[in-house]
Amino acid sequence: MDDQHPSSPTAPNDSPGPPGDGALPSQEAALILGRIRAYQRAPTALPKWLEHVKQSQHGSAARSFYEQGGFAAWFGYSLVKHAADHQTSFAGKAACKHLISRLDDSTADYQRRLAAEVIERLPGGDKRRIKALHRKLQLRQTQTMPPGQNRNKRQRMTNDDSVSPSPAPEPTRVLSPIQAPSVREQATTHFTCDSLFFPHEDILVNASLESARKLFPEDLSNSIETLPQLNNQGKAIAALSMSFPRGSSNEKQVCQMALEITQDRIQHYALVWFGRRVEAKDGLRYLAGSDGTKIVPCPQFTLQGFRLEMLPQAFGQDIVDAIQKTPVYQDDVGRARLHTGSVSMIISHQQEATAHVYLSLALVEGTRIAMKLFELESETSRPI
Repeated sequence: MDDQHPSSPTAPNDSPGPPGDGALPSQEAALILGRIRAYQRAPTALPKWLEHVKQSQHGSAARSFYEQGGFAAWFGYSLVKHAADHQTSFAGKAACKHLISRLDDSTADYQRRLAAEVIERLPGGDKRRIKALHRKLQLRQTQTMPPGQNRNKRQRMTNDDSVSPSPAPEPTRVLSPIQAPSVREQATTHFTCDSLFFPHEDILVNASLESARKLFPEDLSNSIETLPQLNNQGKAIAALSMSFPRGSSNEKQVCQMALEITQDRIQHYALVWFGRRVEAKDGLRYLAGSDGTKIVPCPQFTLQGFRLEMLPQAFGQDIVDAIQKTPVYQDDVGRARLHTGSVSMIISHQQEATAHVYLSLALVEGTRIAMKLFELESETSRPI
């Protein structure tokens, strides 16, 4: 089928223009960009959709978007399709349904050109939000240790070519690599611990910067990256998210918080929190040993083993209370350790890149913290 199909866009004003042409985005690209800009919570079924598109045959619109524009372009397409298939009526649904229909009837070449236009015109703030979401999906893949295996045994594993997210086992403390799914992205390997994300979870994003400043000590709150756009209340947004397991009644269950730290504070926190020297030179960040050796991320590494004595000063009492009630923290204290695996920091080799700090929090206390950060009305507002 060629581009002259009646359901395919043919007129210049309807077709995606070449990247960087200076014109306004096409109507189709504008619709996808609008859905990306408006989203606050990713669809619950997103991991399944991602697994499906990776395994699907070439030729589908979803696959074309994924191959051409990576996760970000595919995510935009998925938001439009989700809106088109949703039972609830809303303004703009007809346009979403019409676009999906046109894409299904169009050629792979047109689908790829539209995906390229979406990526070209995607604002930096939205790119960062999508990148953070993608990272959460990737981190789910780290839960590879069998449930019966000793939770404190750390394994060093080789790169896994599989990129489909799979349900995580019971929370374990493991080290395991991830390979980025997009063929257009550089393969990445980073490590994490303590079951950072869950197979059936809800993710809260767009935390109020004002609320974050009230919750965290000044030093940390001033180090959290901010997003360029405002939230629905017109307030500045902190680069902070929280994820919750769905429908859990296990009192030992935990939730997770992710903080994005500005690049100029990474060396400070690596030393103060983890006792490790991180240095940067000629655009490259690396771990410096006391004997002059250097460990260069490829392209990321994770610091774990947060100094217990630094918890109150670093995060404040509310966060400390939530950390201290997690099974990992209690196990660390029970074994008379001076460090805990409840906090970790992922650092990139790029000097200008931000770092990401992950905290494991007790579910009840974490829910209360989320109510403050995301200005939820009551505990019943927590994702279920």
